[in-house]
Amino acid sequence: MNSFRNHFLTRMWLIALALSVFVAGCGGGGDDEPPIPPARLLGADGAGGNLANLYLLDPATGAVTSTIGAIGFAVTGMAVHPTTKVLYGVTGGADPVSPGFLITIDKTTGLGTIVGDLDPTNPPPPVPTVADITFTSDGTLYGWYEVADDLVTIDLATGAATVVADSTLDTRGGSGIAASPGDVLFFTGDFDNGPLRTVDRLTGLTTDVAALNGTSDSPINALAFNGSTLYGSRLDRGATTSELITINTTTAAITVVGPSVNRLDAIVFDN
Repeated sequence: MNSFRNHFLTRMWLIALALSVFVAGCGGGGDDEPPIPPARLLGADGAGGNLANLYLLDPATGAVTSTIGAIGFAVTGMAVHPTTKVLYGVTGGADPVSPGFLITIDKTTGLGTIVGDLDPTNPPPPVPTVADITFTSDGTLYGWYEVADDLVTIDLATGAATVVADSTLDTRGGSGIAASPGDVLFFTGDFDNGPLRTVDRLTGLTTDVAALNGTSDSPINALAFNGSTLYGSRLDRGATTSELITINTTTAAITVVGPSVNRLDAIVFDN
């Protein structure tokens, strides 16, 4: 009886071993699965009404690694939809063709296509513009409306922007906005020595996180998260030279990554 039992247990052990080897060979062990590629950092140089190109930037240095192509608009904000992965942009008030519009941008060629007017009920002057845009995980597109200094949601089908509520702010410039992985909206509206703020998605009201430690009194005109790291584009007061920075979301301390393309006014990570 013991001999039969030992033989049976040995056969079962060999079968289990063969199954484990087969599962591991099929990728079930997890170690052989291909790694997730790192997110690409895209940028557009639309500051000051410049007809922008779409660039691939190095997040470690800020340098341009390749020029994807001409967008055809002065893009001042970009965001990638979390599900469809469509790249959206907004045009600035100094755009010579279509100021204050929502567009889509081809990530392969850079070509921009108009979706619609951000505020067709409020003709210029001044041109109603959204400074920067960001998606939350539910697919809602938010932006910062510079004419009213308020948080807006943007209709992806028509481009129309709707004010969430009065922020009570009167900001000086920059107006970068980005949603964290936890859907907290961070905002920079008072240059690099003003406060880093969070914005309530329901009320539009802001809360100061801490004072940014910049010394150049330059606008931080675009924000984008890569994981938990908040990146920004800081433009000089002459709206020409720019640099890529990171911002600590607890202390608001700025770290310079490096100089980037001139007139950089929109950044987004695409993965």
